[in-house]
Amino acid sequence: MDLSKFPVSTIILLLYMIFSQADGGKLLVFPVDGSHWLSMRPVVEKLSQNGHKVVVIMPESTVTMGGSEKYSVQSFPVPFTSQELKTLMETFGRAHFSLPSHFPWVAMEMLNSMLVVYNVFSKICETLLLDQEIMKKFEDEKFDAMLMDPGLPCGMILAEHLTCQITTLQQTSIWLLRYDFVFEYPNICQLIFIGGINCALQKALPQLLPVFIFKQLWYIDINN
Repeated sequence: MDLSKFPVSTIILLLYMIFSQADGGKLLVFPVDGSHWLSMRPVVEKLSQNGHKVVVIMPESTVTMGGSEKYSVQSFPVPFTSQELKTLMETFGRAHFSLPSHFPWVAMEMLNSMLVVYNVFSKICETLLLDQEIMKKFEDEKFDAMLMDPGLPCGMILAEHLTCQITTLQQTSIWLLRYDFVFEYPNICQLIFIGGINCALQKALPQLLPVFIFKQLWYIDINN
């Protein structure tokens, strides 16, 4: 190729595009323990792989959260043990997903479990915000943006304190949705159902499973 036919400015621009690298930003992540974190973790790891400096805030006592080589962890002490939090989540799950009983009692049980969970997470949030050493460290880092789980308001409070760029409902034209249920319809038109990188990779089904299913179907067909 004869480069003399191209303007010098075009050649310089092409060389810049080839050899230049984009600088990654500094991202602060405030997750929520449990299934929320399991869905957020692949997104966090992907952001780290793309060159961003990712710092994840985690309490010292957790149920599902942990460290990784793909991101940094800033832990802080909380007045609860991991076993206490696990018991709390199990109680919350039984209250919301077990077989329904009489309406007034099941409603009261669900409400009580929600109040207990929010009280515990509020205490965790209060412990973090009152930790002057950690808060000073966050302020000095000057994060470019913050990724948070909107299930609890602590992330928004922290983002407001650190003046991090964060958006929840305002200026949003498209929502990417991922859920397992079908009774959320009808939806507004800008909600788009996706799978996304936050879906865990599934393992292949055992070889014996198709044989088992075939036998069950054959058994049902014969008896019918």
